[in-house]
Amino acid sequence: MSLTGLPSSSTPHLVSEVTLLEDIELLAGEIERLRRKTADQRTRGKALQRSGLGPDGASGLFGGRGRGEDDASTAALAPRADGARTAALTPRADGARTAALTPRADGARTAALTPRADGARTAALTPRADGARTAALTPRADGARTAALTPRADGARTAALTPRADGARTAALTPRADGARTAALTPRADGARTAALTPRADGARTAALTPRADGARTAALTPRADGARTAALTPRADGARTAALTPRADGARTAALTPRADGARTAALTPRADGARTAALTPRADGARTAALTPRADGARTAALTPRADGARTAALTPRADGARTAALTPRADGARTAALTPRADGARTAALTPRADGARTAALTPRADGARTAALTPRADGARTAALTPRADGARTAALTPRADGARTAALTPRADGARTAALTPRADGARTAALTPRADGARTAALTPRADGARTAALTPRADGARTAALTPRADGARTAALTPRADGARTAALTPRADGARTAALTPRADGARTAALTPRADGARTAALTPRADGARTAALTPRADGARTAALTPRADGARTAALTPRADGARTAALTPRADGARTAALTPRADGARTAALTPRADGARTAALTPRADGARTAALTPRADGARTAALTPRADGARTCSHASELSLTVHGARCW
Repeated sequence: MSLTGLPSSSTPHLVSEVTLLEDIELLAGEIERLRRKTADQRTRGKALQRSGLGPDGASGLFGGRGRGEDDASTAALAPRADGARTAALTPRADGARTAALTPRADGARTAALTPRADGARTAALTPRADGARTAALTPRADGARTAALTPRADGARTAALTPRADGARTAALTPRADGARTAALTPRADGARTAALTPRADGARTAALTPRADGARTAALTPRADGARTAALTPRADGARTAALTPRADGARTAALTPRADGARTAALTPRADGARTAALTPRADGARTAALTPRADGARTAALTPRADGARTAALTPRADGARTAALTPRADGARTAALTPRADGARTAALTPRADGARTAALTPRADGARTAALTPRADGARTAALTPRADGARTAALTPRADGARTAALTPRADGARTAALTPRADGARTAALTPRADGARTAALTPRADGARTAALTPRADGARTAALTPRADGARTAALTPRADGARTAALTPRADGARTAALTPRADGARTAALTPRADGARTAALTPRADGARTAALTPRADGARTAALTPRADGARTAALTPRADGARTAALTPRADGARTAALTPRADGARTAALTPRADGARTAALTPRADGARTAALTPRADGARTAALTPRADGARTCSHASELSLTVHGARCW
């Protein structure tokens, strides 16, 4: 929070990234499940082919294997009484993919996809009857991503993303039934980030983060049914940190942080059932800080801060049951500050600040029982600032700040009985800022910030009685950002972010009363990403991702109340893939996969309530295969396969599984 009370501009980023990660993970899971199912079909077909038996047990249904055995594709679907189907797909070595799908009566499906080395991806999807899904994606080294999604019946989702080394990101999100979310990001020295989350039936989640040696971090989170969580972070020797968090059923948490010797920090937090917390921070000798916080049942807190000799600060806070707090701040000799705060039972507080002679500031705050506060700030002559705050019984406050001529700032705050406040800030010409805050009785506030020309920012906040807020941020030309927030009483928010040209990002968030959110992210040209998220009250979400040119991906997710989801993935040019998943209430799903040009595959799956599925596969040009599978409730399946041009064959059958392998017999 700034002097004018404006909120941080990072909120749109946080909201966009969190929502985006969840949707991306859902997408990854759907796609991987689809591919494993197709692979499993092909594997079972291959087994039947080797045995000389067709799906109906007849001998010679597939005939002998032809001369195109090196790129043969096999698919087999065998539904059981519980509706389970198993499919395996294994195309040729230069574009091999393996997928296994085994849905059970409870709807569970397991899929694994492992394409060739130059575009390898591994995915495992295992949704359960409670809706849980687990997915892992690991594409090739120059565009690798690892994702794990495990939503539970309570709506919990766990996601881990680890793209390639030059743009790696790892995110872990674990919302619980109570809405809680836990995220851990640990990039490596080359930017890599790794995250793994494993929730349990009791809501427990375990996450381990361990990137490579040049930026290693290890994290483990294990919340228990009572809400307890344990986390340990230990990055490598040149940046080591150790953290342990263990909250108990009474809310207690214990944390210890100890980074390396040149930046060591040690922190321990142990809140008790009465709310008490103890924390100790001790960074390295050239920047040492020691802090201890121990609030008691009466709200008391004790804190001590002592940074290094050239910037030492000591602070102690001890509020009492009557709300009293005592604080002492003493930074180093060339910038010393001393502050003491002692509020009384009537709410009164007294504070004195006296920094060093070349930038002295003196402040005294003495609020009275009626809430009145008086403050005076007068820094040194070459940067003088004068501030007077005198709130009255009606809540009114007046403040004026006027620093030196080369960096002048003027601020006036005058809230009225209706809660209104007016503030204006105008810093120096080379970094001017103008801010105006005018909340009204209905809660409305208007703020405008305009810093200097080379880093201009414009912000406007106007919340209304319905809770609406509008904010616009526009920083300097080489890193411009534009943000607009307009939440309404229905919870709606609109945010737009547009950073600098070489790393531009555009984000728009507009949740409505129905829960809808819209977000768009567009980073710089060499790593551009575009994302749009629009969940509705029916749970629908739409997301689009387009990373950098050498590994571009486009993803769109739009689940509806009937469970439908639509996803499109388009990775980099040398390994592009396009996938669309749209399951309906009847269980139907439509998916299209189109990998890279030298091993392209197109697959569409549309199962219906009667169990019917339609799939089309088209691998690379020198070994192209086209397959369509449409099983019906009566068990009928239709498949057509067309291998490479030098031995292409097409087979189809209306009621039985038909496969074409290079040199295979048609019927």
